[in-house]
Amino acid sequence: MASTEVKAAARFGYGVRPGQPQTADPDDILQQLTAAPKATCLFPLGGEQARLAEVAAFVEEGKRLAQQRKAGEPDGEARKQYNRAARQAGQRDQQARVAQAVLSPYGFHERLASFWVNHFAVSLNKGAIMSLIVPLYETQAIRPNLAGRFVDLLTATALHPAMLRFLDQVASVGPHSPAGLKLADRTGVNENFAREVMELHTLGVNSGYQQADVRQMALLLTGLSFQPATVEAVYRPRRAEPGEFTVLGKTYERSRKPFATARSVFEDLAADPRTARHISAKLVYHFITEEPKPDLVAAMAQRWQETGGELAAVYRVMLESPLALAAPQTKIKLPFDYTVSVLRALGASQDDLLPADTEAEGTAPGQNVGMAMAEPMGGMAMDSASARGMGKGKAQPPSRDPKPGRLGKLGVRTVKDLGQPIWSPSDAAGFKDASETWSGSSQLAERISFVRRAVGQLDDGTQDPRDFAAAVLGDTARPETTKIVGQAPNRRLGLLLAMISPEFNRR
Repeated sequence: MASTEVKAAARFGYGVRPGQPQTADPDDILQQLTAAPKATCLFPLGGEQARLAEVAAFVEEGKRLAQQRKAGEPDGEARKQYNRAARQAGQRDQQARVAQAVLSPYGFHERLASFWVNHFAVSLNKGAIMSLIVPLYETQAIRPNLAGRFVDLLTATALHPAMLRFLDQVASVGPHSPAGLKLADRTGVNENFAREVMELHTLGVNSGYQQADVRQMALLLTGLSFQPATVEAVYRPRRAEPGEFTVLGKTYERSRKPFATARSVFEDLAADPRTARHISAKLVYHFITEEPKPDLVAAMAQRWQETGGELAAVYRVMLESPLALAAPQTKIKLPFDYTVSVLRALGASQDDLLPADTEAEGTAPGQNVGMAMAEPMGGMAMDSASARGMGKGKAQPPSRDPKPGRLGKLGVRTVKDLGQPIWSPSDAAGFKDASETWSGSSQLAERISFVRRAVGQLDDGTQDPRDFAAAVLGDTARPETTKIVGQAPNRRLGLLLAMISPEFNRR
């Protein structure tokens, strides 16, 4: 496979998967954005309608337990089981999220989904019901809108119940609204939602907005809430602050139409040149390089303004840039990206990733094969003799376990252990994208442990490490990497060395 195709697969997707065609052509890569939505998404498990029914049942059971408690009957054990069932559903969907990225032939679409989920971050950890609705958030708000107009993506995420709950918008009450006037201290406005929409989702930090803009936007957004049983946003006029609101120098009047005022401010934020620059810079940082490239960012922002925020057009500018494939491979793969790329390279199947019995279970830590690199994620300092030494006196990894889903569970556990638990960032800023966050000896040790177990599960005994390295690394492999892989004392160790190399860890 040509080195440009291997590089494009790593930079704009999750790496090479045996049997799936790869391309470096921008037209072909962008075609994924049309084809991918036609394919069935593997999560939420059971499908969207089944999940909506589960949410409705969860809400009804919550009401029943509340009535039971009100009547003085104990509900402790029943409530634990009630919350545990929701969280287990979220765990199963995390496993399906790994499988989706591993199996999909639409790598760029999958990477974009991950990028936007992290940009518009929410978390499973904001109550048991979020374990049920966060997977829906990605399939309802993110994936259908990641190639259209940015304002549609912004609006869909902002008005999704997962976001409204995560940023505490459901608790925000206008002080002069009918509901607010009943509050003794008149302090019901919550500014979290307004601040994060400006600072994280659109304009960017230090972009010139003031605290007064945040306050006015928070008042403007009062009334937005959601109906848990149907997973739908609702507008509650009795909680909405009446009057006019001035945000970034523009005055908005409260509309009688539900969501109309919020949609107006979202439209203006999406069209703001600062938003175009902020999002364009984040895309370049994530996909191509962490070194500032003002000309490319400016070109993408200009296309944004010309097209009214058509994201596919903005992506095209990035993909057609000379930097798209010419920029050095210096960016370390995030934990989720690395885990998925290993499973793709080894050809993990749906049975490997999704079990018939999806009950969550722990995984024992894998045996560490030792530090293979003197500089974590940097140049390989190990020589061929050292590589041979890694295999002496050590048992081979366990033979492949046919139990369905084991590798999917291992993938979820690995991503968590590496510091990027699926759908579970610690705050609204999402997981950090900087390479320095994901480098260091502990990261490398965890990656080695994971690869060793994955090879033990998936190796069918036919792979020549040299052919494997050529397929997954192409011409990006340095001579020393090729030599070390080829001189490994056993075949499985050769496969491992290819996947812990700096070239495989970077994109």
